[in-house]
Amino acid sequence: MSELLDRILTEARSAGWTEVGALRSVVGTIDLTEDDPNLESADAYIRTVFAQSARQPMFVKEAKTAQRKNAKKAGRG
Repeated sequence: MSELLDRILTEARSAGWTEVGALRSVVGTIDLTEDDPNLESADAYIRTVFAQSARQPMFVKEAKTAQRKNAKKAGRG
């Protein structure tokens, strides 16, 4: 699993999809549990974690648009 992710990151780097140095190797960083080595319950687990995350409130701040200081307002005159 970690070797597959490392190949994906290597491809992303070589294709220019990310900044140089933004992604690091993930080889050896993924451990599969001994009770589910074939990831048979992984789908249900990810769905549960996602559902829990989606229920939490999220703060979103939109960027302000640039406005000219001395711009005349349309329709007023």
